[in-house]
Amino acid sequence: KRARRGTLKESPPRRRYLSHEEEQALLANAGPYLRPMIIFAIDTGLRLEEQLSLKWEQVSLRRQEVTLTVTKTDTPRKVPILPRTLALLEKHPRHITSKYVFHKQTDGSRYGKLTRGLAGAAKRAKIKDLRWHDLRRTCGCRLLQDHRLKMEDVSEWLGHASISQTERAYAFLNIDHLHAAIGTVIETDKGHADENS
Repeated sequence: KRARRGTLKESPPRRRYLSHEEEQALLANAGPYLRPMIIFAIDTGLRLEEQLSLKWEQVSLRRQEVTLTVTKTDTPRKVPILPRTLALLEKHPRHITSKYVFHKQTDGSRYGKLTRGLAGAAKRAKIKDLRWHDLRRTCGCRLLQDHRLKMEDVSEWLGHASISQTERAYAFLNIDHLHAAIGTVIETDKGHADENS
């Protein structure tokens, strides 16, 4: 659909997310303070501000969920805690004076930005073009591909304003799935051809 004169054409949604191999490489090259934050981001899909402002009072290890009251869409939501992150949080050190889950060891204050830390880990892991928000997108892809959640469930999990927003953001997975399926068909046909030759 062509944009009207005088209006900017909307750019396509970013598609970058981590493969399982990239995730392992990134974690192996992240420092001890950054590694749990990356895992938490991938497993929960929280936005960076939601994660950095998260306090222990919002985390229930017993119910295995995180409660978010201040969100981008102004709609409170509960996010399940997956087993890997549950084990991480059970061992995660707490600061004697800080309420933040992720805090600076020196004074317990919250982190501002993690751009430099992530960039350094990605460079050491030889991973290109990675932003923090891509970890959130990785969560959405894993929920759809690995855990087989429905689109509406992923939309609720991530706190999108509407399911149409989720569908736009992850439409590229359908194309990737088709390419993978076509590749399988081609390999199968090639195998049959070799057998008959």
